Amino acid sequence: MSFMNFPWVVGPIPIVLTTFSAYHYWKMIISRRPTTAENSLGILLLPLGVVSLFIQLFLAYKYLLSSVFLCQIISSICSFFLAIIANRRSSLPHDFPRDESSYFLNIKDFFKLTIFFVLYNSVIMLVPLGETCQSARCYAFEAAFGQRSALFPWVYLGGFIGSLLLCGVIDRSVQLIKILLNSTTSNR
Repeated sequence: MSFMNFPWVVGPIPIVLTTFSAYHYWKMIISRRPTTAENSLGILLLPLGVVSLFIQLFLAYKYLLSSVFLCQIISSICSFFLAIIANRRSSLPHDFPRDESSYFLNIKDFFKLTIFFVLYNSVIMLVPLGETCQSARCYAFEAAFGQRSALFPWVYLGGFIGSLLLCGVIDRSVQLIKILLNSTTSNR
């Protein structure tokens, strides 16, 4: 039996995206370049692929929903720290300068992202993940992302949007803390 037989447990699309993101993140760290859009995508996809793979290796399929939530939390925290490391290593000015936005704008963004995060995870809980299907669409999914009977493709796809939203929630909460700290120190 050949190793190229489909479906793989981890499909070729997550493998290529994780390899692409590791390459771009490493290149950004070594060259000390500022964060660009492709590097930002790499910062998000690198922890997602690695965390999904570790969850596939160490957790059982019966913990599918908790595995998706765990992947979202861990990969978004890792992405946030990778972005901090990349911005600290950069010797050039950043491509995405931040304006000193208002407290109310940050609160509005924080609540919008939090609501979208909760709604997205509610939809994930309502949609029956991993059910059997025999259509060509299911075979294409397996060929692209991995076996439907495995944990990895569900965790990878469920974690993608969720970790992106959670990264936004973390970023807005950090910005709110900075604004609050600046306002308390300026009032003294």
